[in-house]
Amino acid sequence: MAKADLEKNAIDYGILQKAEESGLKRLEMLFKTFGFNTVLLTVREE
Repeated sequence: MAKADLEKNAIDYGILQKAEESGLKRLEMLFKTFGFNTVLLTVREE
């Protein structure tokens, strides 16, 4: 029950969206440091 409440709050307050955006930006920067000029990342919902 606590897990469900935490997940609901994370969704309601946009925490998951912010985490996803931050993670994508960090991955993009990582690949660019490896020398890639263009980085396209796709998020797949399961």
